[in-house]
Amino acid sequence: TGAAVLSPTTAGRLPGSPSDVLRDYAALLQTGRSGGTSFAADQVVRSVRDNAKQQASQVAKIASFKQTHTVTKDPIHAIATRDGGALVVGAIERVDTFTVKKGKGHLAPPAAYRALAGVAKITKAATVRTIEVVALVIPPAGGGDVRVIGFTELPESVTAR
Repeated sequence: TGAAVLSPTTAGRLPGSPSDVLRDYAALLQTGRSGGTSFAADQVVRSVRDNAKQQASQVAKIASFKQTHTVTKDPIHAIATRDGGALVVGAIERVDTFTVKKGKGHLAPPAAYRALAGVAKITKAATVRTIEVVALVIPPAGGGDVRVIGFTELPESVTAR
């Protein structure tokens, strides 16, 4: 019978608008705390946060590491589900920033990033931009936690010097 397209900024019977829920998920990926939306536990958050901690630990002697997650300006797609909830697909930009400490040497980027950045070693700084595409099911208000049902990440660019 089809499904109605929902505005990303309207909550209706939802616990929050699709835009707000996606923004809260980006906060959860970055800080481990949601901006207010209740999410079901998922492996994506654990994996992304554990990977960030591991990267920071691996480069700690030579460089600092910072990771941010921000909802992109790309459209958020939301459709109504039969139970009054919504299926939401949106994109989050993850930015990994490495800053080499003065006098500590250099970082050797992985082969794929060497090709994208065009450098064999990082002597000052590097920025890796990755697009994280996430699919979420938002239940109607009072219907439980928001669930992640799909996630993929695609490297977009690497700059290094």
